[in-house]
Amino acid sequence: MSQMNQQEQIELALVKSTPFEKLAAKINADNEIRDRHIKMLEDIMIAYSYIMCVLESSSRLITADDVRVINGFIVDVIDQKNKKTRSQKEKDEFWIEDYYAEQYIWTKCSYYRDSGGEHRRVHYDVLLGKSSYWQNFREQNPESKKLLTLYRLQEELWDGGAPQSFRYDKLPDFVKNYPWVFPPNVAEIHKELIGLENL
Repeated sequence: MSQMNQQEQIELALVKSTPFEKLAAKINADNEIRDRHIKMLEDIMIAYSYIMCVLESSSRLITADDVRVINGFIVDVIDQKNKKTRSQKEKDEFWIEDYYAEQYIWTKCSYYRDSGGEHRRVHYDVLLGKSSYWQNFREQNPESKKLLTLYRLQEELWDGGAPQSFRYDKLPDFVKNYPWVFPPNVAEIHKELIGLENL
């Protein structure tokens, strides 16, 4: 009797999906895989551009640990500044920083409150702004002026066919236009980060 009840419970738990629900579930699962791969690339980009533009390093190889350490540091800094902002709201100026990944991978979004109490929002590329060398590089390489949005990364570097996969074959041509954003060993780091995530 007990076994029969378990079988009935299993059958009751199996809710039949409509064809549309099955399709939506498959697309969502595919998108989740794609988004994880692109997110790993975004983490590499943020870490390396910080090394190049803020720490003013020359081109160098980095490790997966470097990516995790730098991104952790950036998150900590933003958290601390936001806490400070919340505790100093009585002042005339305050700044809240965030990475607007949907628009510009490492753009800083600043909110300014003037003495009249009005709020203004400013977007600027805080990392590139620290390096005139890369600004000049962009002026001489028109392809490098194209914004690195998440949508563009997906379009350029993700193969949505079967099986879904990251286009490592397209990566070298893509990254050569953004040497301040991608380390020379970007493909190896990306594969390592994906492998670590799947452990």
